[in-house]
Amino acid sequence: MRRHTLQSGSTDKTGRNPLRQPARLPLPALTAAAVLAAASLTPVCNPLFSTANAAETAQPSAPTTASDDEGRFAPSTQQFDYASGLLSRKLPVEAEDEFSRFLKLYPNDSRVKLALFRRGESRFSQGKFQQASVDYYEVLRRGAPEDISSLARIRYGCCLFELSRFEDAIKTFQPLLVLAEKRDDLSNDDKAMLQTASYYLGRSLQQLNKLPEAEKELAKVQNGEFAPLALLARADMATAQKDFLLSAKLLGEFSSRFPTHALTGSAKLKEAESLRQAGKLP
Repeated sequence: MRRHTLQSGSTDKTGRNPLRQPARLPLPALTAAAVLAAASLTPVCNPLFSTANAAETAQPSAPTTASDDEGRFAPSTQQFDYASGLLSRKLPVEAEDEFSRFLKLYPNDSRVKLALFRRGESRFSQGKFQQASVDYYEVLRRGAPEDISSLARIRYGCCLFELSRFEDAIKTFQPLLVLAEKRDDLSNDDKAMLQTASYYLGRSLQQLNKLPEAEKELAKVQNGEFAPLALLARADMATAQKDFLLSAKLLGEFSSRFPTHALTGSAKLKEAESLRQAGKLP
């Protein structure tokens, strides 16, 4: 299984970097029940599933059910906070272990769904996409809290993409985007989140050689960290279809808009080659 480094600002050789994504999309219409029903999802395996850190923004809800949760010094609260602190300090291996311990010791705690989500985040940042996908799916199946439901869904879709389950990734992203298109009150954070979803939907379509649909989706990614990667993907598709003028145009736009990007040098070389293929250079 492919592994990513933990640096949130990096990308791998395919241009994928699911680690840095906006941490919230609190849209009331995009509930876990609605998106699961729209996509008819099934778990990918049996349970053992940004601008801001999701572990920091998705704060624990006030305990209401477990009797030993009646104070901040209760054993369950101490365990939960300890695991959350490890994740906030970017210690995902240790955080995964401690969230697993919490889930084993306190299966009926009111914070179980949030613990599942954060264990998913811990696994996701380690490149454990299969295990993370199960945690994220379980959060959605149980009815994710509104402040993490859309992020859990997008993370789930990213896991499916990384696992080369492109059809399932498409089914995961499309309902979210369709529902979001009906909203006219999206915040900037909401829009950034949807750019991420559009990027991974487009890349999934590209992997299945559905190039017109992929081009349409990737063309929507105009802002944020995935904008340069979307341009490169579109250029690759144009080259594959021997539309060398379009490829050169997209590569030129990339170099102009992102002159300091790590891939700008190679983009300029590819642009020159595309122009040669189009007969515009000797």
